[in-house]
Formats: sequence, C-alpha cells, structure tokens
Amino acid sequence: MSTRPHRSLWLCVALLPWVLAGCADQLKVTPPAHPPHLTGDWRLNEASSGHVNVAVADLQSQLLKLAGQGHPSPAARSGGTGGRAAGQPHSAAGRSSGQAPAIVVSAPRVGANLVEEFLAHVPEGNDLALRVAPRAFTQQTGAGSEQCTPGVLLAVTLGHVGADEICGWNGRAFVVRIKPEYGPTLTERYTLAPKGELVLTLRLAGGGLDVRLVRRYRRTSRPPPSPLPTGD
Repeated sequence: MSTRPHRSLWLCVALLPWVLAGCADQLKVTPPAHPPHLTGDWRLNEASSGHVNVAVADLQSQLLKLAGQGHPSPAARSGGTGGRAAGQPHSAAGRSSGQAPAIVVSAPRVGANLVEEFLAHVPEGNDLALRVAPRAFTQQTGAGSEQCTPGVLLAVTLGHVGADEICGWNGRAFVVRIKPEYGPTLTERYTLAPKGELVLTLRLAGGGLDVRLVRRYRRTSRPPPSPLPTGD
C-alpha cells in the first residue's frame, strides 16, 4: 500500500485491472455476496493483540537460524546486492534456473531491510480507519493514508528486492499481497471476527521464514488523528 513517507515501496504502476480475474492466487476484484463491513473507525484491542516486539524478535531469530544453516543469498549468487538487475525484466531478475527461491540471509543489511519493511506495514498508533469502495481500499492512521485498487498490479520493492503488489478479495477477507522475485511474501489480511472485531493478520512467509502478527480492533466513534504536515 502506498503513501506513507517512510514506506519507500512505490516505484511504478502497471494498470492491469483484469489480472485478478484468472491468476494472482485467487484474489478477486469483486467482493463476496454480503461482504463484511470493514469500513469504519477502529481502536486497537491491546489485550487480545499480538505484540510487535515479539513478532520482530521471532523474525530476527528465524533469520539468524537460516544464516546459521548456511543458506546462500540471492545477492551472492547474482554478484550484486539484491534488487532488480540493470536492464533486466523485473519478472526474471534474481531467479536462477532450477533453483528454489531463497531469502537473503548472509547479508545482514538485507535482513535488516526485511525487519524494517515488516514494521512499516504495522499500522502506527492505536487508531485505524478503513474505507472500502469498489475501486479503492483505503487505510488511514495518524501517520497518513494508504490506498490500493483491486486488480491493479504494482511494481514495488520488499527488502530491496523487486516485487509485485496486488490486492483483492479472498473469500470474506480483503488481502494485500507483496510477492518478491525471491524470498518471503508479505501479506496483510483483513477479516471480521464473529463478534464484530476487525482482525488484521500480517504475515511474512517463504524462503524459510514464517512470521505472523495478529492485531484486533474494536469499532469506535473516534477517527484517527490527522497526520502532521510534512512540508518545509
């Protein structure tokens, strides 16, 4: 998702409204019949939510474990520092024929980048507003707003690796997915619990990693505070 200043994800936009119809791992443009009412202002239920520090510690522990097992890094295989190779199509960069994708674990900088990206997708503060419309899914916190459009494929980065971001409906859940050329996929999944709580599951999985953070929100009449101006 998009416009927070500290999330340097957006590089270019490829408008492909039809993509979700037949691929993209079953994400759909059209919501289900009687879709969940995700639109509203929400307040974090800290007592029933996972702790960010615990998830980050788990991620760092898994990275260290993979590094200890001697997994090669894609950066080392390509002779570079990760990301898209110059002049190479982004769909093919960093992939080796016949080799399973692997996360960069031998370069501490890349591991740190993954931790930073994971943290950047955790909504800041305790207040969250969602607006769901046919052509836009908007998340707003005190730090700013982010928006994605079901069926629009974006070329972004995840841990300095080229990735595709796409969003849409998976059953009764709204999903935002960032899938890199190699390494773990980052997924935001928004659902409603039976008692009406909003459940946000943030997962970083693949390349030997599997880290989850679950945050639960209750409806509130108080919208998130307006973000501070960022001009000179």
